[in-house]
Amino acid sequence: MDHSAAASISTLFWPAVNLSILVGTIFYTTREQRKSFVKDRHFKLRDEVENVSRQLKEAQVKYNEFSAKMKAIEAEVEAIRDQAQGDAEFMKAKVLSEAKRLATAIVSDAKTSTDGLFQDLRSDLRTDMANWVIDRAEGILRDRLTADDRAKIRSEFSQQLGASR
Repeated sequence: MDHSAAASISTLFWPAVNLSILVGTIFYTTREQRKSFVKDRHFKLRDEVENVSRQLKEAQVKYNEFSAKMKAIEAEVEAIRDQAQGDAEFMKAKVLSEAKRLATAIVSDAKTSTDGLFQDLRSDLRTDMANWVIDRAEGILRDRLTADDRAKIRSEFSQQLGASR
């Protein structure tokens, strides 16, 4: 080795030794503090893991409770849906039954009403026809009766009136 290389090694050697002594001294004097730090850190991490584990269990219990409640709600909704459908079918049948009953009653009432109207019409037609026949017969008799026929009818009427008294 040449002299300049040996000088540079010796200049680096003593600062390296000083640095090693300083690091060793710091390492030795902070031993309790490091031990306490690691121990505290260990306890903190353990407590955090226990806390997170407890929270996870609580969350799992709540999740199971909510899942059970959701299943119960779904079952209840399904039951309500089935009941509503049954009620709707019952109401449909009831409405159809009532509609059929009303239709029968309407047809019966209409038949009764038409029968009454038909009888009234028949009676009115007979009355009108009888009045027309009487008016026509009166017109024919008036046209065909002579003065002698009228006198003869009056005398026969008077005789019948006198005989009945």
